[in-house]
Amino acid sequence: YLAAWRSTHKDLLSELNRAWRSRNPEYLRAQDFKRRSRVKANGGTMTAKDVSEALESACGICSYCLQPSDDLCLDHVVAIARGGLNDPSNIVAACRRCNSIKKDRGILYMVGRCESAGVTPQPRTIFS
Repeated sequence: YLAAWRSTHKDLLSELNRAWRSRNPEYLRAQDFKRRSRVKANGGTMTAKDVSEALESACGICSYCLQPSDDLCLDHVVAIARGGLNDPSNIVAACRRCNSIKKDRGILYMVGRCESAGVTPQPRTIFS
């Protein structure tokens, strides 16, 4: 039910999110600082070239669900929150849906989820 409601009320949700962000800038700054601190502590470096190469090598296919997507984003295989490096060896291209589902869970969670849906992710797309 909630997913259906969200899909029909996207404009309302966007406006509510914008309003919340404008009322809570200190929370957003704290979250941003926390993430930047984790990235710095975990190590690794990633350039704009690394990002574009990762997205181009995916050829428009999500590394988890193997579905074509025009809106691929980068996902850390081992999440920054779990100690993963911010490094090209730890990123894959994922559709926004899979990236949102995975959150900071491990790769085995996504493999199990994909297999239960009848999709077997290709290891070479995840760990190239």
